[in-house]
Amino acid sequence: MDTLTRLISDNNALVTLALLSAVLVLAIMVTVLMRRLNSVTKKWADLMRGQSGEGLDGILNEHLVERRRLETAVAALETRANVSEKKMASTIRYIGVVRYDAFADVGGTQSWSMAFYDETGNGAVISCLYGRTDCRVYSKVLEGGKADRSLTGEEQAAIEAAARGGRSVVRA
Repeated sequence: MDTLTRLISDNNALVTLALLSAVLVLAIMVTVLMRRLNSVTKKWADLMRGQSGEGLDGILNEHLVERRRLETAVAALETRANVSEKKMASTIRYIGVVRYDAFADVGGTQSWSMAFYDETGNGAVISCLYGRTDCRVYSKVLEGGKADRSLTGEEQAAIEAAARGGRSVVRA
């Protein structure tokens, strides 16, 4: 211990200079760190204050309330969509019409056959045969895409036109 004390006292100026240099370096480091801390503190305060002046907890609470509202709205829309999809399965979606000359002595494609059915193939085929002296209307029920009676070529063509997704008129 005496050796250390003697060494310090012999080099008192050099030790003092080293300690002053260390204090100066530490003071510069403290100044830089204080500036960084002030910058971070300002950014943190801005974040906590938010754009509308409320704190971060208020902003997060507002977002949580909005998210819950949107979840409720989406659930209601899903329910409505499911109900609509179930209803759509039984609505008439496919319609096809074929116009033709039923009799050789009547022109102008005044006779027609119309097929209409839903997604499951339930519906009907209606045919109107136009003649010079009369007009006859026939209907056949479709269940699962099959008719309850035999179909004419024009009625089958009307079903095929409906299957193509058209409300189109096909001339035969």
